Amino acid sequence: MYSSEVPRLKVFFAGIFVNVFSWGVWWMAASEVYNTFSLIADGSALVKINVVGLWVSVGFIGVGLFSLASPGVALFTGKRADAVWGRKGHSISNYVIVFFAIIGVFSAIYFYKSMTTSLADKGYVYCRPLTKFSATGRHEVYVAKPELCVKPN
Repeated sequence: MYSSEVPRLKVFFAGIFVNVFSWGVWWMAASEVYNTFSLIADGSALVKINVVGLWVSVGFIGVGLFSLASPGVALFTGKRADAVWGRKGHSISNYVIVFFAIIGVFSAIYFYKSMTTSLADKGYVYCRPLTKFSATGRHEVYVAKPELCVKPN
């Protein structure tokens, strides 16, 4: 069996680290989505859409809320958050995380359709040679002029 007591100073610094990391990931994804919408609105010659980033901008909010609440509870009570919340509180936090993850999927689909429809209306074409797969997902590239769709050497 393990103790539910936690050292408050360690929890404070661990909470800061977890929050900086989780909200930093969220900020990067959300700003990438915003920048993509800005590029479309400005009529940029080349637009990249990060398909996974569309999900993270909404789907990661539940994890971020949990990362805010959990260290705070441990800091103020001196006990592990799951010991304070109990089984019911842990279940509720799981539902919140899953809810935002599911809403994130629907918002990603909506954002993706909105972006591709807007790009098609403005005459952009999908550029397969410039589209990349990476650890952060699929980065689709759309170009304003077909002659821009050339893979650099």
